[in-house]
Amino acid sequence: MVSLTERIIERTKPEAITSFPPPEVTPQNITRLDFRNLNWLPYFSGEHLFGPVKNCPELQPNESLDILIPEFAVRQRVEAVTGNLAKAILADPEKFSLGAIPKGGLWLYEQLMDKVEETSPWGRKTVNAENHLDIKSRHATETGEYQVLCSPDPEKVNGKTLILCEGVADTLQTITIAQEVLSRPPYREVNLKILLLLDKAAAHPGLALSEVVYPPLFSCGNIWVSGCGPDTNQRFRNLGCIAVYKKE
Repeated sequence: MVSLTERIIERTKPEAITSFPPPEVTPQNITRLDFRNLNWLPYFSGEHLFGPVKNCPELQPNESLDILIPEFAVRQRVEAVTGNLAKAILADPEKFSLGAIPKGGLWLYEQLMDKVEETSPWGRKTVNAENHLDIKSRHATETGEYQVLCSPDPEKVNGKTLILCEGVADTLQTITIAQEVLSRPPYREVNLKILLLLDKAAAHPGLALSEVVYPPLFSCGNIWVSGCGPDTNQRFRNLGCIAVYKKE
């Protein structure tokens, strides 16, 4: 079995490193861009924001949220990605199991399940769902230690493609641990795939995303974000946009 450290080393090989970020989305070009087009990766550096988040009761007086990825862009992108994926899943639902990496991945998971329900005449019952993998891994990169709080039933995922939704990739340790957990007994022949909302590419320089990750919906700089799953102290998860959090 490949260890956590070995997986990290594998992604630091020169051929695995992407040196150039995709073209940046700015206030000057955003209205000309089609976020439903999945042939490009929208990149938001954090240097260009789109105004404050309004009417957010969770905000404290000394805090601010500024829009990094506007709601219309999130909606267009999520609709396109989940629509394509739902069709692929429903073409042969017995081959798939669906879940999330809580809590950051639950928002995207619900978007995918809503699309499955919308697309299939039998609704959510069509697919094997709720196969969540919850990992406590704050110091795993330094120590190699982590705790699995909940994991999928092996009988529901063995021999299948397991799609886990994740909110943000920064250090990449959660994705790496998910690979490790699902590659050892009692799991066997689990074809893990990660549906990733946001790759914080600047937070893992020299580390490429694992081959198990579908192309992420968005990419951004190394900034603290909340909304659409990611949170700040368990707040802002259900914002319709993705925003930059600041505290004075």
